[in-house]
Amino acid sequence: MSAMFSEPEVTAGDRMKTLVVFLLVVLGCGLAQGRIVDKCGLRKQLMTAFSNMTEMLGGRSKDNLVAQLVCHAEQSSGFNTSAVNQLVPKMEGHHHEDDESSERPHHRGQQHHRPQRHTQPPLGQVWTLYGLFQLGNRLVCNDSMIQDPSICEIPCNDLLDDDISAAIACLMTVLKKPHKHDSKPPGCDELRKTMMRLIFQGECRDKLASVYFKECS
Repeated sequence: MSAMFSEPEVTAGDRMKTLVVFLLVVLGCGLAQGRIVDKCGLRKQLMTAFSNMTEMLGGRSKDNLVAQLVCHAEQSSGFNTSAVNQLVPKMEGHHHEDDESSERPHHRGQQHHRPQRHTQPPLGQVWTLYGLFQLGNRLVCNDSMIQDPSICEIPCNDLLDDDISAAIACLMTVLKKPHKHDSKPPGCDELRKTMMRLIFQGECRDKLASVYFKECS
């Protein structure tokens, strides 16, 4: 069974260097709102998906890893399967009147600019983030802007399906240690590190299952 990334991929030093303020710009695609995934149901699906993993990320227990991933879905997409956002770099030190907003991302069909603390895309690239787990087009999938090889080898629209099995499988691919023969986009290692920092940052990074899933039976 494939091992998963070790903790040094997202060290505290790296996080301090790359954690900056960005604008999250929502794409107004005019499509349906999508399905709102149940928190406890998502926990169950991820626990099943991770049941055969022999090594958890950075020494985390499976329960806590799942809590952190579900928290990421809650904070980044609001549990909405159709969420599409752009991660747009903003000059450090530039002040925006809403920079301290804690409002969650709006979903497709609503034009909105939202400040959010996020990891810097490599070389100031704009990323489009798709679906429940807000996975980035420059690493995991292909859309109209990115046609390079991707590690999940799927169209980005597959991450917007109400059936979240493709999104979960792609998330697991992001977390797994890559093999030499795996499909990789240019600069894959740096792109993967950036995606990992997007997933494991902020209030979700140290989330404990015993607290976060307290209401789940």
